[in-house]
This record gives sequence, structure tokens and C-alpha cells, in this order.
Amino acid sequence: MSEQQGTWAGRVPSETLNAERIRFLYRSPVATISNLGVAAVFAYVARDHFGLTIAAGWLAIMAAVIAVRLLIWWTYRRGRGAGSVYRRWALLFEVGAAVNGLLWALPAIDVLTRAPTEIVAVYATIIGVMMAGMVFSTSVWTRAFIIFLLTTGVLPILIALFHPDSVHRVFGLLGVIYLGAILAWGRSAGQMFTETLRLRLENIMLAGEVAIAREQALAVEKTRHEGFAGLSHELRTPLNAIIGFGQAMETELWGELGSPRYQEYAHNIVHAGQHLDILINGALDLSRIATGKMELEEVAVDLGAVARDCQTLITNRAQEKQIAVEVKVPPEMPRLRADPAKLRQVLLNLLTNAVKFTPEGGQVKISVEHLQSGDLEVVVSDTGVGIPAEELDRVMEPFVRGGQARVRDTEGLGLGLALARSLTELHGGSLTLQSELGAGTTARLILPRSRLISAA
Repeated sequence: MSEQQGTWAGRVPSETLNAERIRFLYRSPVATISNLGVAAVFAYVARDHFGLTIAAGWLAIMAAVIAVRLLIWWTYRRGRGAGSVYRRWALLFEVGAAVNGLLWALPAIDVLTRAPTEIVAVYATIIGVMMAGMVFSTSVWTRAFIIFLLTTGVLPILIALFHPDSVHRVFGLLGVIYLGAILAWGRSAGQMFTETLRLRLENIMLAGEVAIAREQALAVEKTRHEGFAGLSHELRTPLNAIIGFGQAMETELWGELGSPRYQEYAHNIVHAGQHLDILINGALDLSRIATGKMELEEVAVDLGAVARDCQTLITNRAQEKQIAVEVKVPPEMPRLRADPAKLRQVLLNLLTNAVKFTPEGGQVKISVEHLQSGDLEVVVSDTGVGIPAEELDRVMEPFVRGGQARVRDTEGLGLGLALARSLTELHGGSLTLQSELGAGTTARLILPRSRLISAA
């Protein structure tokens, strides 16, 4: 595997990935320190064969090399070794692996020619285990992995292959097979480690891009809401004038218009203007909530009285369709701390929707209940056309109109439910819908117990 490629698979630059692979090599000094411990054990076992002076000298050289490698590790960790300088740290690691491998290979010159069997067994076991261990600690950087295997294993294998004893030659052949297997295993493990690092870096990059995109989207959304709020204000000024002039003409404030048809036109102008004013106010309220500019004017509120006020406001529209509107509020309902105007707007929006989508002769109910949890629940139910299950979440979003609204060609921009939910959440509550096509809709408004005046 080449250490440098133009670009790795995916979107991670090769420089970044290679720097991360080097960081993985320097992640812990445990393997290097363990190497010194194994060297001490081997020197102790072979001290009688080599002699104490040679064994101690070999161990001292090994300790010096390991000390230098630990110093390099400490320097890397202190400076984090990031960026394009990863090549220098890779070279230092490769040189350290080569020197360490040669130090382990040198004893083979004597061990495999004239040492007792037990020392040969210990030496071969140590070399084999160290080669296998390098798969997990070094194979992520292929060149260092191969350097250590070759410097450690080639010399002992060659000595064994050319030994006059057939047993040694068998061990040499087994060494060749073992070395090949470790190389293949290490290559596979290195690719797996590299792929894992690449995916990790891609996830980090993706998370960063998502965070940036989210911030940009929020900024755009805020700008859009602020612009829309400004536009709404600009629209309301001429709209109020249109409504005022229309009302003056409708009531013939300054004298007769002449033809009765003019009075009908004036009525239509006033009705259309008032409807447009309601839509603009709803959109303006949503913009204020989205930009955090809407504040609650909280006072002690009688929820039952608010429900009955909304019933009165919707009575005319309900009577036109012969729809019965029933309010059920238990006695001694606790008062709560809330914004009465906004709470009234929530209930009125729910009632308006209920009446709008309930056929003639239907029924709409409002009930208020003090739950065992301490929360207050307001339920607005109807016997209307209902909402398909797949549309229940969508109809709560701004400017989304359900299929029934489009089929029946009802007026509105799809702001009522969205505004009701936003105002409810502004009070710390929640609004959910339950519905079945052809069987009516139930809206459940939950206000938290923390808003009860009597709550501790």
C-alpha cells in the first residue's frame, strides 16, 4: 500500500488521513515499554549462554533505543505532531522500528547455531509473538510494519534455512510461511484500520459541515422572518386604510352611494380586507415567535372563561352551519398564569378549524380537565371530515394545508394550527392531534402544572 495517494476514497484529503494514521501509531507507548520488558526476560534467560556481559550489553543497547523512541513519542504527543510534518514523525518511527528489529534479529546468529533447545524455543516464541503483535500496533502504517517484520524475521529465517540440521531447515520453512501469513494479515488489518480512520474523519467533516449549514440556514431563516415581518407591517398600513374606507362606504357614512350594488361591493371589500388582515397578523405572529421577539403578557387567567369567550366568538359561524358548540368546564377550575389574548387565539384557531371542517348538523366540543399529573388539558373535538394519518404531522407546519382543505377549497394559508402550536409551546405546553378520516378530529392542548396559580 502506498503511503501517499492523491486522494483517498471519500472526501478526506490524503494529507489529513496520513496525519491521522501517524497519530494512531503514536497513540500509546505501551508496546514500546513492553518491548523492553520482553528484552529483559530474554536477556535473563540467555545470560548463561551468551555470558552476563554480552546479555547485559545487548539489553543496555535495547534500553537506549527504547528510551530514544519514548522521547520521540513524548515530543510528538506534546506538540501533537499535526499537519504536514507527519512525514518527519513517520520517518522517525520507521527508523526506530528498523533498529529495534535488527536488535532482535542479531541474537539469531548465535542462538540458531549453537544455543540449547530451550533458548531457541524462547527466542522463536518471542519473535513470533512480537510479529503478531505488530499487526495491531503498527500495520496502520504499512511501511513501518514491513520494515519491522523484515529486519526481525529475515535474518533468523535465512540462518535456519541454511543450517545443516534438517530440523532447523524445517523451522526456517515454517518461518517463511509464518512471515507471509503475518504480512497478509497485517495488510488486511492495515486497510481495515485505515478505512476506520477515514470514516471517522469523514464523520467529523460531515458534522462540521452540518453545523455550518445549520447556522447558515438559521441565519437565512431569521433574515426571512425579519423581512417578512417588515413586509407585513408595510402591508397593514394600506390595508387598514382600505378596510376603513370600505366600512365608511358600506355604512354610507358621508351619504348614499346610489346603486345598492355599490354597498354590496363595499361589504365585499371590507370582508376581504379583514380576512387578509387576519392572515397577515397570523404570519406576523409566526415570524415574531421564530425570531424570539414575541413575549407573553402573563396574568391570572380563568381558562373556562376563555373557552366560553371563544364559544361566543364562533357562534355566528357555527349557527350558519347548524353546528352545536358545547363547552364543558368543571367547577372550581384553578386559574393559571398565562397570556389571555394568545391563549384565546389558540382556542379560537382550533374552534375555527373544527367548525370549518364539520358538516352541517355536526357537533364541536370544548372540555377542560385538571389531570392527575397536575397539568391542565383542553380538548377540542369535532365530528368533522377528519385528517388522514399521513397528514397529521404536516398540517401542524406553517403554510401546509391538508388534503381536505384543498378538496373543499376552504380559505386560509394553513397558519392556524401552526400558530396554535407555537403559542402553546411559548407557554411551555404541547398541542397534539388525533384524527381519523371521516370520524372527526381531536386536538389536545396540555398546559404545565407550573402555570397553575395554586401550584407550589
